[in-house]
Amino acid sequence: MLLFKILRVKRKTVFGFKYIRFKSSLSREQKIKTNEVVANRSNKLSEILDCSKHTARELISKNTNILVLDADDFIRNATFCAKYFRFSDIVEFPCLISLESSLLQHRYFSLKELGCLNIAASHILRFPQIIKKTPRELAKENIYFHQNDEFDYFMSFLSDTTANDRSEIKQRFQKLYSDDSTLWKIKESMNAEFLASKLDCSLYKAHYMFHRYPPLRVQSVLNTTNLIDLLFQRLNFSISKVTHVPSILSLHHEIAEQFLEKTPDILGINTVEMVQKLPVILRRPPDTVQEVEEILKKFNISDRQLLCCPKIVTFTPRTLNQRLEYLCSSEEFALMHSYKKFLWLVYHYNNLKPRLEILKALDIPFSINFFIVTKNNFKKYLTICKYRSHINDVLHYLAQVFKQSDKEISIKLREFQNVHKACLANTVQVIQFLLETGVSKQQIYNGLGIITYDVDIVKEYFKELPNHPSCQPFQDWRTHYYLVRLLIYTIEADRGFKPDRSCESFAKSNDVNEYALSSYSY
Repeated sequence: MLLFKILRVKRKTVFGFKYIRFKSSLSREQKIKTNEVVANRSNKLSEILDCSKHTARELISKNTNILVLDADDFIRNATFCAKYFRFSDIVEFPCLISLESSLLQHRYFSLKELGCLNIAASHILRFPQIIKKTPRELAKENIYFHQNDEFDYFMSFLSDTTANDRSEIKQRFQKLYSDDSTLWKIKESMNAEFLASKLDCSLYKAHYMFHRYPPLRVQSVLNTTNLIDLLFQRLNFSISKVTHVPSILSLHHEIAEQFLEKTPDILGINTVEMVQKLPVILRRPPDTVQEVEEILKKFNISDRQLLCCPKIVTFTPRTLNQRLEYLCSSEEFALMHSYKKFLWLVYHYNNLKPRLEILKALDIPFSINFFIVTKNNFKKYLTICKYRSHINDVLHYLAQVFKQSDKEISIKLREFQNVHKACLANTVQVIQFLLETGVSKQQIYNGLGIITYDVDIVKEYFKELPNHPSCQPFQDWRTHYYLVRLLIYTIEADRGFKPDRSCESFAKSNDVNEYALSSYSY
């Protein structure tokens, strides 16, 4: 009787503490929601494990991580545990249910492929220690492996190889066993043979993949087979694509299938196309990807921009939102919003402020490339590109203003000198000033070289233009086709028509224009 009372007190203490914690940290609405989650998970767990709801609730109280599992992951893990483990094991180790799905299954099937006779829940949790021991050492811990034909299960995955090859491979494995090699070494040899067969590559190539992504050495061949089949058949991956990104092979095939089912497209782009560009997207929770998609829509990001930088999908929604808010409200970067590479500014966000300060201090016109190159390349740009044209940014802006292609704009600019000096910020200010003063777009287009002059100089000379002796009567010039060309003429006339040679690296201005413009023509 005394023992019974103690147990009752202990149970009340456990559940009492749980509810006291909820009461002190959660609002009434949150507590109700939490209780609903507990009830739903208890009911589902009771159904899957074929146990009472009381027992299911006890399991959840021992492992509250079950409550925060994604619904699909929870069902997948609980179903797997119910199928492959004794109920007593699950009661003793409820943490199994909240293990990462691929980890749980890779460990179980790896032990099975190694010939383990009595796989238990504790073996899954101790897998990192068990894999480093030999079968003889593990036998002393009552963990037993087949002594004869121990690799028959594994050999079934090498059906594409010839009978002679399979026999030779099996003999090599049996020798490893008889030499008392560790399970790690045996499993690594197994996986190398499997990958060499499945991916039609050499053992050297398989071991190189292990070097690049070590977990491949000991993971389950069964799950890897299912995933490779998915990559080849549904995602149209090539063998070279798989070998280039070996980390993708640790993903569980059911998680990949779930992602593709819940996320058929991202910002209008077929998910298969996105995955081919960035396979790790398959690891992202579908709900998070959908949240990222909503943020991209909020800031009017196009599918073309996303395809240029698909890595942005791996960002957390909060980080992505904060960075896009800064870029779209910044005077310097908002001008680049429509650029194809705009999302690379989000990806290289930490470079923006320090590099922008340097560029401003040195009075160097900047483009997106300045912010996304490596540190060493940025230093090189500062050294040799102080006066280099960033005509691609200017072309893109002017093409939008005048509804022309970049190529047409570049051909037009070749009519003028010193185009290599053009920068985006000054170009925008000059164009806006002229439009605000009533100059038509056609007049500006005819004298497009005006963008190479500082905006303050343009303002000063335009103000004096009505009084200039060459512009009389000015009323006739105000709507003239060549008004802006006349403005350029007056500026050059005051300078004595002397070409600007502020940059020694450019010997001939026309050659520079041709080089700068042709580099970005398409």
